Amino acid sequence: MGFSTGSIQFRIELSTVCKSSDQIDQTRARNLKTVYRFFVIICAFTLLSGSAAAISKTDLKEVANRVAPTFDDVHWLNPSEVVSNSLAGKVLLVNFWATWCPPCVEELPSIQNARDFFSQDDFEVIAVNAGETNQVIEEFLTTLPTPLTFPIVVDERLAVYADWQVRPLPTTFLVDRKGNIRYQAIGPRDFESDKIRDVIQSLIDE
Repeated sequence: MGFSTGSIQFRIELSTVCKSSDQIDQTRARNLKTVYRFFVIICAFTLLSGSAAAISKTDLKEVANRVAPTFDDVHWLNPSEVVSNSLAGKVLLVNFWATWCPPCVEELPSIQNARDFFSQDDFEVIAVNAGETNQVIEEFLTTLPTPLTFPIVVDERLAVYADWQVRPLPTTFLVDRKGNIRYQAIGPRDFESDKIRDVIQSLIDE
């Protein structure tokens, strides 16, 4: 049990004028991915050394007075499965993850089960991938024993991460029907647990 960390506030100053703006953006994205992977290693070492506090897989932190960013201008891996305006009025579970993050991968089946459990309700899961390409994500999905049916955002340049102010991976938010972030979880969670299901149900019932 653990979590992977990385800073979306890392900035790289480039002075080479011969590069186009697209090349600069690609360079920044590659360096941000490197930083994320570096912090995965640091986090793993910390956890193995026993200096990190244990994380409860059923605890959620309440969040006050924070409006959730929208998904109006994002790149969907599976655009035919979701329309941004169809998310209005629904309770959302927004999960930030990466294929190279073991605790992220660990919790994916329970996230899928949560979506299945609340499939008849106004509830949706949005998974935001950290800086990887369509090809990498699609290849990873073929290795999973259970298919993931929820929409996935491809955030190659980490713009969505910046909007949501995410640093550690995995990070998950629960958003109410009015578009307010109500709960946050840093690190893997068991979304099949009765405790978390009760929280989701309470938001659906509001």
